[in-house]
Amino acid sequence: MRFMSGSIAVLAVILATASVRGQDAPKADGIFVTVNNPITEGGISQIKSTVDSAKNAPKQNIKTVVFNFNPEGKDAATESFALAQELAKYIRTESQNGMTTVAFVHGKTTRHTVLPVIACEELVMSSDAKIGEVWSKDRPLDVDEQQFYLKTARTMRAGPVAKMFDKDVKLVQAQYKGGNIYVDLRKLEAKDPQLADVQATNLTPIPMGPGIELYGVEQAIRLKLCQRQCNTLEDVREAYGLSSASITADPLGGRAMKPVRVMIEGTIDVALKEKVERQIKTAKSRNENTFFFVIETTGNGDPSAARGLADFILQLGKDADYRARTIAFIPGKAPDLAIFLAFACQEIVMYQGPQGGEGEAVIGDFEALVGTAQQPKKGNPDFVRKNLSDLASQTGFSSLLVDGMFDKNLVIIRARDQKTGDRRLMSEDELKGLADKGWVLESVVKNKGELLKLSASKAKSLRIAKTIDNKDVSEVYALYGIAPNDVRSAEPSWLDNFAAFLRRTEV
Repeated sequence: MRFMSGSIAVLAVILATASVRGQDAPKADGIFVTVNNPITEGGISQIKSTVDSAKNAPKQNIKTVVFNFNPEGKDAATESFALAQELAKYIRTESQNGMTTVAFVHGKTTRHTVLPVIACEELVMSSDAKIGEVWSKDRPLDVDEQQFYLKTARTMRAGPVAKMFDKDVKLVQAQYKGGNIYVDLRKLEAKDPQLADVQATNLTPIPMGPGIELYGVEQAIRLKLCQRQCNTLEDVREAYGLSSASITADPLGGRAMKPVRVMIEGTIDVALKEKVERQIKTAKSRNENTFFFVIETTGNGDPSAARGLADFILQLGKDADYRARTIAFIPGKAPDLAIFLAFACQEIVMYQGPQGGEGEAVIGDFEALVGTAQQPKKGNPDFVRKNLSDLASQTGFSSLLVDGMFDKNLVIIRARDQKTGDRRLMSEDELKGLADKGWVLESVVKNKGELLKLSASKAKSLRIAKTIDNKDVSEVYALYGIAPNDVRSAEPSWLDNFAAFLRRTEV
């Protein structure tokens, strides 16, 4: 009896420990991985390194990989079948190992870049995306290449994919595993063993173009090539319920962090822009690659200078020859133009405080710029709005949020598709148009009659920012596993001090 009691006690401890570990396990998340054009051997190595590093990170639980095949919306076309095949095989292996693989196509995607796209389990396309035209008159596909395309596409997609390189394909409707698909009539008539489980339901070929096909999003969805439509990285992130950090996957390319803190204080003007740019250049000369931008600016600055500095920071995070991680820290209220600098960074951290509320950090406050009935607007809100929308589109933030910062009448909501569970930010009017398609209101992000301001708590709920309970920047360092003593503080150069001297009123 004593042995049994001891065994039961040990078992209870094991179960309790397992329960605690289960509670401590991080929530499932994903990463966005850029596939540069054309696909190269070095690019494939970088993709593998990024995915493997994210999967093995102890504080992450990566279950979804979104491959961005059109960075900055540019067209993509790879001529090398072998390199495209290697990436496609890697993606299929990840899928078979339990990873959800998603291809995001938001530009014209042709030639062999199509191969790793169809290797993904799901395809998401933007409204202006195109995919197809694999065949080329100068470099047609041989039999083995055609077979690999069909094998990669699998039964569900093989018919529409074949039409991308074979103009004579005739697609007819059929049933496969309880769902509708489209298959090549010729293969049905030839009793292709690959279609043994497929039952034809309508042998009349659907109308198609006379040549090889280049599909738009509507046609791709109808033919079961594409699963959903999203226009921005932010839309994709929202649709799959991923965190904002998912878009910034492993920006350092596996290199060790060398951190630096850059203070951005005062009015955003040309002088501040040039000062920060010099500090960034100095940091790069020291091989520092992790930038903590502490933003404590005042309002009423120069919009052109704000956009210029934002572009500089944005390019720092995109420089393929100098891999860098950029983090914005907002410890307090940083009105109007500060959001340019925050949006330009790969990640945002904001002070929320233990309870949130009045003292928490806020960005995107354009009330003074837009004006009220009692107080006229200051400056040119249309210019600021256009530039901020343009910046948001480059960094994956929803332009709808920008519209809400300038339009009091706009109502922004988070909606959910009852059929698929997808979630999306949209306007109230947009939801009314989708109500008959199963979309329902989940929560209100912005009410009518007010301007949207991104407080720390709201930014966190939108998965735009991480939050901390202390204004001390060392707590931000701790989020990234960095000791404060390892962070160098960027100081003004003699040129900055001399410029400040020249700006003194008496001088």
